[in-house]
Amino acid sequence: MPDIVSVLERAAATPTRGPDVERPLRRQRRRRIATAISVGSAVVVGIVVFATALQPHHRISRVQVQPPAPVTTVTSHGASIEVPEGWYATTKPLAPWLYSPFEVFSIATTTLEPWSLPGNQAACPSEIPRAAVDGIASDGAYLWIGEWRGGIYQPAPRPSTFDGVALSGLCKLPRGLVAYGGVYRDGTTDFEVTMMFGPDAPPERR
Repeated sequence: MPDIVSVLERAAATPTRGPDVERPLRRQRRRRIATAISVGSAVVVGIVVFATALQPHHRISRVQVQPPAPVTTVTSHGASIEVPEGWYATTKPLAPWLYSPFEVFSIATTTLEPWSLPGNQAACPSEIPRAAVDGIASDGAYLWIGEWRGGIYQPAPRPSTFDGVALSGLCKLPRGLVAYGGVYRDGTTDFEVTMMFGPDAPPERR
């Protein structure tokens, strides 16, 4: 039976080649490459998921919010009215000859000035100022609000909105202009409203 020395000598045989010092280095390089590939894959997946999350599920058309038109508050005879952009309130009455109803507001789609001529300068028996009749364009509009001194005969109650309110036709005017009017009571005060439109006035002005 072989002794222990011969067994150990056979087990520790002389190597046929030198030590492989590159093997641990190759293993370390493979680990680094594998780690880099794993991290790179995770980044790509993250980018894809993020980009997918950004994609809208439905197409949304552009929404444009129209800002409200600016208004100017005008005060006259203790009353106030908001005048939208594109309309102008006169600083002096266009019908100074009227005592009752006296003029509270005269508003038009263009700037108007009263005539300097004395006396009654109305364009027709409805007391519409000729300064307004001659001053507004064919696509223009004019609004007159007067206040009666004391009560008059059976005025209608003042409506909360003028949408759908039918005003009576007034006197015939030149250049295709048309005028409408009505009298309304607010509390104990009676107001007269006159509206005048050019023949080419757009619907929103009416």
